Amino acid sequence: EQARELLAAAQEQVELLTDALEAERMVVQAGQQLLQQTQARGREAEQELSRLKGRLASLEALQHAALGQDRRELARWLEQHGLSAAPRLAEVISVEPGWERAVETVLDHLLEAVVVDVPERLVAERVPGGVLYLMAPGAARLSMDADSLATQVRGPTALLAWLGTVRTAPDLQQARELLAGLDIGQSVVTPAGEWLSSGFARLHGQGEAHDGVLARAREIEALQDRIEALTEQLEQNRRAQEQARAELLQAERSRESAQNALYAGHRRVAELPESCKPS
Repeated sequence: EQARELLAAAQEQVELLTDALEAERMVVQAGQQLLQQTQARGREAEQELSRLKGRLASLEALQHAALGQDRRELARWLEQHGLSAAPRLAEVISVEPGWERAVETVLDHLLEAVVVDVPERLVAERVPGGVLYLMAPGAARLSMDADSLATQVRGPTALLAWLGTVRTAPDLQQARELLAGLDIGQSVVTPAGEWLSSGFARLHGQGEAHDGVLARAREIEALQDRIEALTEQLEQNRRAQEQARAELLQAERSRESAQNALYAGHRRVAELPESCKPS
């Protein structure tokens, strides 16, 4: 009777150890799946980051050319005056969607203006390689007509004061209707870039130097934000992979311990006297 009890206890222990080993195997399998999924997300993020960086590099090259930042002589002059890192006007203004072309038409080369604290101190300087515009970055509250182009733009006060003289119309027909009521020095522009004043008209052509500068600036900013977020996401993914590897290693060690315990249980059953085993 005692022998049968020893055998039953040993077999029960083996069953428990078998269940424990199966549980550890499931933990290992889950850990492997988690690591694989984390690694896959990391690879996807790396591919997306590489794509975004390529897109950003292309856009920045186009933007530098459109804003005259590829003018080498001017670049050296700006560096000599401590202005190599100064932004261009197109990089610091924000335009309401739909009014980008109107603003590009009205500002034209002024979009290339270098934003500096005191433009007046450089007036006497000789600038190499063409004209250079300077504009102060200061912002202040201005009283503007509700239909002025300035209401569609956020940027330096000097810029808004000038844009305050440009009224807006939804289309060319309504722009023409406004002409008779314009004050001296005023003009009117449409979202399509049709710019009119008394005895003056400027139509927006295709392929102009500053076409798309503002939309491109907005896309560049969005890309930079996305790249920053993806870079942080990749760092989090790296830490998650490290943690998943550590947890998987611990699970594999636990599985190995459970396997060894099961082997020992089987040995104990095998080592029981023959009298304990059923005949």
